[in-house]
This record gives sequence, structure tokens and C-alpha cells, in this order.
Amino acid sequence: MKAARILAVAVLASIPVLSFADAGHGLTRADVRADLVRLEQAGYNPAGSDARYPDDIAAAQNVIAAQQVARSDQNGPSKSQDDNVAAASAPASRYAAADQRAARNARTDADDLYAHS
Repeated sequence: MKAARILAVAVLASIPVLSFADAGHGLTRADVRADLVRLEQAGYNPAGSDARYPDDIAAAQNVIAAQQVARSDQNGPSKSQDDNVAAASAPASRYAAADQRAARNARTDADDLYAHS
């Protein structure tokens, strides 16, 4: 009897957890279909060789990303005019851009909190 009460309390306590599940919608069939059409237009062939799958899909995604960057360049400057949009897509260039910003904002030793020692 005691075990049944504990089980009932545990079930009742877990009900609110289920009510806070992700309320956002996932991808719909139309979203997935639109993504597939964009990939096919970029040169991806879903019926291609499975051995080349990662390279083929990555190449198509790079084409789509380049098209999006070109489209955003046509719409005007990005929010941060100091950052190059094309450089932000490449990891090595992203680090170089961060290094350039750090060099522009370099502090002297007098600015260091622990310089008194």
C-alpha cells in the first residue's frame, strides 16, 4: 500500500515535467522538401554514390552558403561593418579577424589591473 502511494505521488509529480516539453515545431515535410530542392539546385544528387556522400553534400552546402553571402552582400552591409561576412564563414579567417580586432583594441601595461606588482 505504501509503495502504491509513493508511485502515485511520483507519477503526479512527473506530470508537470511532461507539460513543459518543447512546444516549438520541428521541421515540417515542406521544410525538408525545400531544403532538398535547394541542395539539388546547388548540384547535389541524392541518388549518387554513397562513398562520396559527405563530400557531395558538403560541396552543395558550400554553394548554398556562398549564394546566401552574395545575397546578403546585395542587401547592404552587415550589422558589424568591421567584420567581413565572407571571412566569418571560414574558421581560419574568423580567427584572423578576431586577432585584428584585438590588435586594434590592445591595452597598455598601465591598463592591467595587476601591473602594480
